[in-house]
Amino acid sequence: MITKLEWDSKFYGRNIASVNFMDEDDVVKLDHYIKSDEIDFIQALCKIDDMINIRILENKKFHFADVKITYSLKIRELAQLEGAIFNIAIPQDSTAICKIASDSFINSRYYGHELIFGKDKVNEMFRDWARKSIYGEFDDFCLKLVAGNEIRGFITVKIRESKTATIGILAVDENSRGKGVGEALLHSLFSFLRNKNIFEVEVATQGKNIIAQNLYSKAGFRVKKLESWYYYYS
Repeated sequence: MITKLEWDSKFYGRNIASVNFMDEDDVVKLDHYIKSDEIDFIQALCKIDDMINIRILENKKFHFADVKITYSLKIRELAQLEGAIFNIAIPQDSTAICKIASDSFINSRYYGHELIFGKDKVNEMFRDWARKSIYGEFDDFCLKLVAGNEIRGFITVKIRESKTATIGILAVDENSRGKGVGEALLHSLFSFLRNKNIFEVEVATQGKNIIAQNLYSKAGFRVKKLESWYYYYS
């Protein structure tokens, strides 16, 4: 199914669409859809072992962009967490948190595709994501870690109807990286979720983001799903 991504198109100023699965009808309609809707860019996400769909995409000139790794963690299976604290970010924290969000996501799937996703616009998107999450307008809340009266990092989270939490974005201040801030944020989140009787959390990252993969593995996350991103430029 081919769907135009209205928000993405408006934000980036280019006509962007998404393909979830390429069946025969989609293949036949693709070229007409691109021309009629003046599509500039199409993204497709498929299971990493779905060779049939991958071949269809490659035959239509889609190219491999990145791997999406989805992790899952059963919080109830962890030992009781000691010393974990959490602070909910408030509107007054927006400036500091948005500053951390800028240039923190260079390993996202958007970087490196400047023809569509300009670096300044990508950074703006992540700043907006963080800011809106503080107000509960995108993700449901944002946790912050404070040390020396300064915010050192943050993590945003959405609660699903299935009582599963999904991590949106996690970022650490440039001068605080490699000092356990990310791990502390996760432990604070686990305590926070336990208090809300939520015992499962998921997070997705990219194949090129080795730092994030190591962080989540160390915290006890296990790989739940592997998918491939494919991009098409018209």
